[in-house]
Amino acid sequence: MPEAGGSATQAGIFYQNSVAALFLVDLLNFDPLPARERVIEVQVEAPEDVDDIVISYADGHRQYVSVKLSLTMSSSGWEQLWASFKAQHLSSRTGSDDPLTIVVGDSSGDSQALKSLCERSSSSLNGQELRGRLTQRQMTIFDNIAKIVELETAFELLRRTSVRHLTELEIANEIGHRRLAGGQTTPPQLLSMLRDIIGGQARRRGVFRAAPLRRKLKLEFNIELSEPPEWGLTSYRALVSRPSRIDDLFDQLIGMAWDLYHVRQLEENMTFKPSPGARYFFPALLTFDKRFIEIIDLYPLRALAYKEGSRTPMPFYAGDWREFMATSESSRQFAFDRYYSSEARDQRSSSRDAVKIKLEATIEELIYSVAKLASIEPMRRSS
Repeated sequence: MPEAGGSATQAGIFYQNSVAALFLVDLLNFDPLPARERVIEVQVEAPEDVDDIVISYADGHRQYVSVKLSLTMSSSGWEQLWASFKAQHLSSRTGSDDPLTIVVGDSSGDSQALKSLCERSSSSLNGQELRGRLTQRQMTIFDNIAKIVELETAFELLRRTSVRHLTELEIANEIGHRRLAGGQTTPPQLLSMLRDIIGGQARRRGVFRAAPLRRKLKLEFNIELSEPPEWGLTSYRALVSRPSRIDDLFDQLIGMAWDLYHVRQLEENMTFKPSPGARYFFPALLTFDKRFIEIIDLYPLRALAYKEGSRTPMPFYAGDWREFMATSESSRQFAFDRYYSSEARDQRSSSRDAVKIKLEATIEELIYSVAKLASIEPMRRSS
């Protein structure tokens, strides 16, 4: 993004924040999309060569977005755009499936020709085939880009690049027609709120994830985007918060003296030192007495886990586990969002996949390093 300055620059910043808001709406979407389409993180002013907006997806790939109010070959930022795209294309941080995207506000003959050029590049086998499919204007743009990034890089770079034209009105309409949380209508003021949030975070290279963003919208703007009703979370929360009630409790207890002895015996078993290899202890009784089961369900302790090596017990109690993790509703929700939300699980899965992807390259690098130190040929690994 250009440095803050005149009205043209401010208009560019405003437009970039609008485009970023569109991706944040994708981030807030509860629909069960395929991993390749499910957004799990959006970063503005990212520490990358293409730095306007970087979107991370659940399958581990990332999309690098450059935002332009207008784009022509005579634009002041034309050469810098392709220099940054080349650097991102060649970066070790960029995966082979990571797309590069240019979002343009005002359409021009050059930007439309570039859009068609990128589409034809993606469906061509090589640069020679591509050249045979280009119009004169597209050929001029291709040759211009080739001078900036070098001919051998131009074709591969254009294959992974796409151009999208979006006006401010189209962005507003697209966000307005989105459905969030199982058909919930998007609040009409959501675009301006998201723009404000992005503007406040851009100087700090803001990173946005769904759960914290929903919480921010609720706390600062009173906009609540609830989970789809078919998830059943509302019913679950109501169930775990509902107090147990057995009206004839004491009448039942009078006839259960022997049964309750077994409960006390289980309590005593918990105090025994487990074997060194034990990891869990589940106090359990097999019974078909429904009334006795009701009494057992009143017992708060459900299981013990043991810290390996020390045999130190860690109790697990009945009820809403969030009550035991934090003392206030906001801190409980924060803990849930951070560790147990679908976004948190996706983030952990993405991190694991990223490590697997890099593992082969790391092994090869180590093999070559060892071979160089020993002045021998690198070991050839079987595929």
